[in-house]
Amino acid sequence: MEIVLKLLNYIFFIGLTKSFSFFFNLYIYSQLDTQDYGSFQYYFSLVSMIFIPFVDSLLDLKLVNNENGVNKILKIKCSFFLTFMTFLLIYSFYFKLNLLIVILFSAHYFFLSLRSHNVTLLRRSLLYKYEQIIMFIEKFLPILILFIFYLLNLTLDLKVIMIILLSSSILSFITSTIFRQTQLKKEIAIAQKFSGKQTIKHTFFAILASYFMAIYFKVDQIMIGNLIGIKYVANYALSVKFLEVFFLIPGLCMSYFFPRFSEQIKTKTLNAKYHLGLFFALGLALSCLFSLLNLIKHQYIINIRPFFTPWVMTLTIVTLGHYLTQILVALKREKVLLYITLIAVIINAVLNYLTIPKAGPVAAAYSTFITETLVVIFCLIAALKSRFRIEQ
Repeated sequence: MEIVLKLLNYIFFIGLTKSFSFFFNLYIYSQLDTQDYGSFQYYFSLVSMIFIPFVDSLLDLKLVNNENGVNKILKIKCSFFLTFMTFLLIYSFYFKLNLLIVILFSAHYFFLSLRSHNVTLLRRSLLYKYEQIIMFIEKFLPILILFIFYLLNLTLDLKVIMIILLSSSILSFITSTIFRQTQLKKEIAIAQKFSGKQTIKHTFFAILASYFMAIYFKVDQIMIGNLIGIKYVANYALSVKFLEVFFLIPGLCMSYFFPRFSEQIKTKTLNAKYHLGLFFALGLALSCLFSLLNLIKHQYIINIRPFFTPWVMTLTIVTLGHYLTQILVALKREKVLLYITLIAVIINAVLNYLTIPKAGPVAAAYSTFITETLVVIFCLIAALKSRFRIEQ
């Protein structure tokens, strides 16, 4: 019962923070012109694609498994940030990007990485409730500031929005530092380490797979901006924001069912056909719900209407993909998952390069559908082979 309550609390918290992010993006889309909103999403994809997976995944995994290397890892993060900024400045000069926005975005993610450093230390000591408080502040503050702007009828532009985000990340870092300094001294810190080298190896492969998946989901917007112009990123990015609301449902379902699947795999009682059918039905239901948005006569929906057909098809496939990728993790086949995601990144990038200049941003949506279909096929083959090995 306690585990179920924790999972429900996690699902509610993730749903709440994702809702904040969705409405934040919806509001700034209404306030900015197409060029500025496209720039916002382009810079967001560019910075987060490289910076966040590295500092939040690889370094924080090392932090969990290294009690004495806290300051050393923090120095690595700072060194990486300086190297990353050098790369970004060269990239910005080459593609003639707005340097101030690039710097503000990079500073925003740097403070998020410092926040992540503190949160990992709290998590290592089983102080999960403080992580939720920190994340709530980080997501809620921009919404609150935007609401004040709305009440006072103040004008928003890209620089103001970036200053708002930077303020939220700085406050999040300060809050996490306070919690880290005070709570770790008050409570008994029980270091939660991974058990054994084999588990660490599997976790490392899973993180690398997540890294490539992050690139896979961000590269579309970067390639659209580079190949046909940043203003074309705007409507594509907005359609993705709507799609992410529906993506959240199978993700939360897997968060709830994953412990059961892991246990059933250990006891060889997993009914894979039943669960596959269940998630396929869930995917169809989500696709039907998403298609109903097309009936809404709002400017948001009108602007993203060209993307409805590929996204409706993608939703069912992605829902199946959520199930199959987590099954591979439960089967300890993270290395196979890593290869699949790496192949997906390459295929998606090649399809984008070939189709976006001819067909526009909608081609990126169809490329995603094709790539996701191949990922599901590869994962299904890998899961069937792994399951057979276990049965034998």
